[in-house]
Amino acid sequence: MMAETMETTEFKARLPRRHSRLSAETWLDLRSWAAAMFGVFGLMLTVYGAFFVTEADLAKAAGINLDLWTGIGMLLAAAGFLVWLLARPPEIEHGVHVVEGAPDAL
Repeated sequence: MMAETMETTEFKARLPRRHSRLSAETWLDLRSWAAAMFGVFGLMLTVYGAFFVTEADLAKAAGINLDLWTGIGMLLAAAGFLVWLLARPPEIEHGVHVVEGAPDAL
């Protein structure tokens, strides 16, 4: 019975595990960088579209405030990436991988 417990423990140790939502591995994930970039640029466009758009800008775009709508879309994309990142944190494999037929390492 002791051998089964050791094998089960060893198997579980080799499985990839999810990190906590606020770990360094989570914030180094590509989704966090995409969320940050979409968020920064979306915020800039939203602020510009809401407060600094001119009549000439609106005339070029057939009366549609493209900066505002593009900024809002980018903020929604950033929120989507952030929700995805927090709902499914990255899986990082820990431990030693054993390759069959490989010579034993020291």
